[in-house]
Amino acid sequence: MWKSLLAGLLLVCIVPAAGADDAPEDYSDLVARDPATSIQHLHALCSSTDQGDRLYCQGYITAMVESLTAIGKEPLTRDYGICPPGAVSTAASVQAFNHWAQTHPRQGNLVRYSGVAWALQERWPCS
Repeated sequence: MWKSLLAGLLLVCIVPAAGADDAPEDYSDLVARDPATSIQHLHALCSSTDQGDRLYCQGYITAMVESLTAIGKEPLTRDYGICPPGAVSTAASVQAFNHWAQTHPRQGNLVRYSGVAWALQERWPCS
């Protein structure tokens, strides 16, 4: 089961390599088909005054933190994960995403997992 999970996450996290500043701006494969799955929508949930929206945001980002941390521990997938020096708080991970989303508004229509991965990789890179 672990190998299946890791393989699936690796496919999802290959996407972050496209987030580099020197990468071409063709994100057509990452456009959210459903606006509710976009970076912009997740950012709105994370910034909402509604407790349910914020809890959804926190749960989504916490799951990404755990997955990317696991990927960062594996030698073959390290470049696609994150390598925080210790435990990552929910508040710190949401703050990293919100900051990234605010500074990258052009990517707002892309799928949310790519934005969260880029934000976390920027904050806690493995290199």
